[in-house]
Amino acid sequence: MNIKLEEIDINSGIDGLEVLKEISNDDEIYGESPVPKEINEDLYKGFLLISEEESNLDDTYRYWVTLDDKKIGYANIRRNLDEDARRIGGNIGIVLLKKYRNKGLGKIVLSMLLDTSYEKGIEDVLITTSPDNTPMRNLCESMGGSLEDIDGHCHYLFKKKKIHKK
Repeated sequence: MNIKLEEIDINSGIDGLEVLKEISNDDEIYGESPVPKEINEDLYKGFLLISEEESNLDDTYRYWVTLDDKKIGYANIRRNLDEDARRIGGNIGIVLLKKYRNKGLGKIVLSMLLDTSYEKGIEDVLITTSPDNTPMRNLCESMGGSLEDIDGHCHYLFKKKKIHKK
């Protein structure tokens, strides 16, 4: 089992369109879907272009989650959080296709995203989720996220561990 994060850019293959279509039609996605309901090839190309531009601006990084080189989901890391993104959204978002959930993949993906966030200089990583998103809440808690606040959304904080030299 080989799980990877592949940056989404203008050269991402057309196979991602089918993944986004499946994600956009998933009624079990909490909050707003990351893609429009009626995504087509033109909107997909725009999504790829915007993903590349935001990455070049060093603001938002979008990734395909792949399992054995097959796209099985989508994830992102936001560097800068405005007030709205602090309340709803946070630094990390993950969406896996329904058939890949509850198999332990979320833990691997979140670990990879946290490591990548820390590498990008984000030392305090915020993940927000709705109170009724039990799978994400369980994932955050199992990975050491500290529940900081509930204001209609749960806020989990992950702090980069400091290594002390002697």
